Amino acid sequence: MPGLLSMMGETQEAVMSLNAMLNVKEEHGFLPERFDYGRWEVEGGDKSGGGAGKHPLRPELFESLYFVQRANRGMGGGGWLNVAENYVDLVEKKCRTKCGYASIDDVVTMKLSDNMPSYFLSEVRLDKERSDSKRVLIAFLHN
Repeated sequence: MPGLLSMMGETQEAVMSLNAMLNVKEEHGFLPERFDYGRWEVEGGDKSGGGAGKHPLRPELFESLYFVQRANRGMGGGGWLNVAENYVDLVEKKCRTKCGYASIDDVVTMKLSDNMPSYFLSEVRLDKERSDSKRVLIAFLHN
């Protein structure tokens, strides 16, 4: 959502929405599938069996950081690259496996799933070798 807002020129709303997402990420490490902002908790959690606490490596946070950073270029928006770099490091540290990357079954317990969605590799490339753009500008295929 923040990425779409920034592409529509709604930069302030995009930043507010992205900050809300980042606050959840800060508390839980990763964004759960569903989060109740009113109660400030993972909606239903794994107790409900609905998978609300899962994080299936969706690229929305990466995309939002990318588009908000682009919309704020020249206006002190470089901090978003630092956030992206930290998120890349977190994904590498917590989700990297011998065979790729694992989804997270529960963001509260950080239990990994034996699953890596194909869209993760097709939509996001974690380029840790590039020195330009603070070694992260998470090169999206549509960039």
